[in-house]
Amino acid sequence: MLEGMAVPQEKEILRLLLGFVSGEVDGDSVEDSLQARCVETVRDGLWLVHRAFLGAQTPEAKGYADDVLDIVEWDSARLRHYRAR
Repeated sequence: MLEGMAVPQEKEILRLLLGFVSGEVDGDSVEDSLQARCVETVRDGLWLVHRAFLGAQTPEAKGYADDVLDIVEWDSARLRHYRAR
């Protein structure tokens, strides 16, 4: 995801990001307005999630990034393109 980031931190950041955009963190519901703001913010920086997906250091991190993209990516052709890489 980010050069020099340790594997455990990469996985945790992507896991938390997934929780926020999906509306659930550790089994607890996230407030609707917070979820909407998170989705909007992630969409503003969508290229970072694509970069995290392509450069993930572990299968778990790549899976979290892919799940985030499932929720926030509005361009299905672009998502297919990244998944094919």
